[in-house]
Amino acid sequence: MFAMISTISNMNANDIKFNGQNYDDWVEYVKLNVGLLGFDSALVLDEPTKPIDTSLEADKKLWENWERSNRLMMSFLKLSIAFNVKPSQPKTGNVREFVAEIKKCTMTNIMDKFVVAALIDDYLIESTP
Repeated sequence: MFAMISTISNMNANDIKFNGQNYDDWVEYVKLNVGLLGFDSALVLDEPTKPIDTSLEADKKLWENWERSNRLMMSFLKLSIAFNVKPSQPKTGNVREFVAEIKKCTMTNIMDKFVVAALIDDYLIESTP
């Protein structure tokens, strides 16, 4: 518990924050930190079925652990996103969906930049005598 409080309270400018262009570094930073803190099960395990009154105790415990991991990791993810990116962050409460959406947006931005650069190159080549 102390490690979690210490890690989260020590997040500062030296930590990697997702800025829209550093997905690979950011996701590795997140995986390492939540793994060390021990709440990465929401990222590595499929979401279990929500238990009902007649569910086995083991199933209830699995759900509780996964739900806690998901909640804590969502908080950690939101803390590790740069201020200018926060307004466009995915609106989901599931860690896997959140990370997948960020990756998809990052790849879209890269492809958009690639397409624009290619169009500019084509334009410059065509417009030179």
